[in-house]
Amino acid sequence: MKIGDIVYYKGEKCEIVYLYESGYCEIKQPYRLQIQLVSRSELEKID
Repeated sequence: MKIGDIVYYKGEKCEIVYLYESGYCEIKQPYRLQIQLVSRSELEKID
């Protein structure tokens, strides 16, 4: 995964905004201003 990738988080499409070496990343859902910090293991990559 890399910055800008679109992934699923809890069934919703989100964009990766920032990746941390600790295994966490910041994601943003479309049309929302809120950014969430989540574990990469909770994300499902869209092919």
